[in-house]
Amino acid sequence: SQRDELQKKLANAEKQVVKAAAAGRNTNKKKEQQQATELIALESDVKAKDEQIAKLTAQVAELSDKVKQLGLVDELKERLAGLEKEQEDLLVYLADQEQQAKESRAKLRGYGEAIPPSDDEDGEDDGDDEE
Repeated sequence: SQRDELQKKLANAEKQVVKAAAAGRNTNKKKEQQQATELIALESDVKAKDEQIAKLTAQVAELSDKVKQLGLVDELKERLAGLEKEQEDLLVYLADQEQQAKESRAKLRGYGEAIPPSDDEDGEDDGDDEE
């Protein structure tokens, strides 16, 4: 009788162990499924972030090119300003040379030399040369 009782308890305990093991497997499967779902979501997020990084990298490269171009534009503006100043200096020098030539021709004419009028003396230089 005590033996029968112990066998019943043992059978009962075995059933509970089997139920607990089955419940544990179900819990593990649910956890595995949940982790798999989370893993898929994370992989999707990583892919989206990689695409975003690629777009931003392309934008950075494009902006870097624009910065370089703007640097070249600034350099060209500086060179142009220098050339314009040089041109202005040359025009002033040319005007001085023309004035000296005009004065020299006038002196030579004063000494009786036959100096033909220059192109700019034909109608006196008024700064409005026809081109």
